[in-house]
Amino acid sequence: MDLNKISEIEETYMNKMQIRANLIDPNILIARIARAAGKTEGIIIPRLIRVAFSAPGELSFLVHKTYTAAMINMVPAILAGFKKPIGEKQEPMFKEGIDYIIGASNIPSHFKKPLYDIAYPKHSIVIRTGHHFQLVSSDQPDSMAGRSGFHAFIEEMKHSKGEKVKTRIFPGLRGGSLQNRNKSPYYQGITGVSDTARVDLGEDNWFEDFEKNMNMDLINELATSAKHLNDAIVKKIFFEKQLQKTKDIRQINYLKKEIWKQDHIIKMWEPIVRDQKKVATYYITASSFVNKDILGVGFFKTQFESLTIDEFLTAICNIAPKQVVNMFFGNFSKKKHCLSDSYKYNSILKFDLKDNFRLTAGYLKHYNPKEPLILMYDPGHFSSVIAAQFDKKANVLWIIKEFFVWHPKQQADLAKL
Repeated sequence: MDLNKISEIEETYMNKMQIRANLIDPNILIARIARAAGKTEGIIIPRLIRVAFSAPGELSFLVHKTYTAAMINMVPAILAGFKKPIGEKQEPMFKEGIDYIIGASNIPSHFKKPLYDIAYPKHSIVIRTGHHFQLVSSDQPDSMAGRSGFHAFIEEMKHSKGEKVKTRIFPGLRGGSLQNRNKSPYYQGITGVSDTARVDLGEDNWFEDFEKNMNMDLINELATSAKHLNDAIVKKIFFEKQLQKTKDIRQINYLKKEIWKQDHIIKMWEPIVRDQKKVATYYITASSFVNKDILGVGFFKTQFESLTIDEFLTAICNIAPKQVVNMFFGNFSKKKHCLSDSYKYNSILKFDLKDNFRLTAGYLKHYNPKEPLILMYDPGHFSSVIAAQFDKKANVLWIIKEFFVWHPKQQADLAKL
């Protein structure tokens, strides 16, 4: 984004974690953040917009464990962020058809033309800069189809196998024009968010290795440089607004002098910040308490009463659990106790992102509509219903779906699911 063309600043709330992530904003940003701390709204969406404007016409990847998860979880969250009302008129931040298009092949005339053909328009989001974001599944290498990307956004990293991401996604981050490679600090970069991985439950904590690559001295220097740049931008916009309102000659001369001064500060710090960002990796962690002002005391009280201490420490406090021994989970085997992806993708991929896609049991490989469902009910503060089917030929019990609610929700709320 051209900093000299910014004419307005939208005042918004961010918690400390979000402020640090957006201020430092390095080439590789990995966030291990607990539940309800604002990962998508505070990290993914602002980064996505900055990448789109810093590298016009390029291709980036939106990565999730499965294509289905990307379609029903990742994309709706991004679109909700685009539609966030801002300004005095409370209009959407990004307007469909004006600022972006989704699931469409006809690009509006006022959009910058993408540098590469959009291979999967049905499964892409295109920004008016010509930068487009393609859905990619870490467990399906053909979803990339040999495409070269500029940047990768990875949602819920704990659900993706680290080996698959490293061997299938990261090698594809090699696209980009020479101009964008030189100008943008996000080339070959990664934006990844996740809760703390429960290794004892088969989740993969591969992304924690990025913490070893973080140079804290560089991060601190980058934070200082970015603060100087940010302050100059804010002051310049403020002075420009004041200049539009006043007719006093002395005030006009003073404001023009200040604007000129801030312009020079911006020109001095902009290349420094860009070069620091290009080589920086920032691994940030935060618990749910970082959002305590928004969530309120009641949220934490309910979570503490509803969850086991291990679940509370992991999901809310962002503390990785210790190894479980002499219990079922101590002998847990992901290959034995977990299903691999079991969706009928031939049917799912016929939908585009503009369709009102609703995931039903009809898209599951292991669901047989002619056989009865076995329901297992567990009451209590954590009420759950497990839906399963028995395959007589294979002598296998397929666990298809779990429904659950936390206290204070009760059985009636569970039944509505």
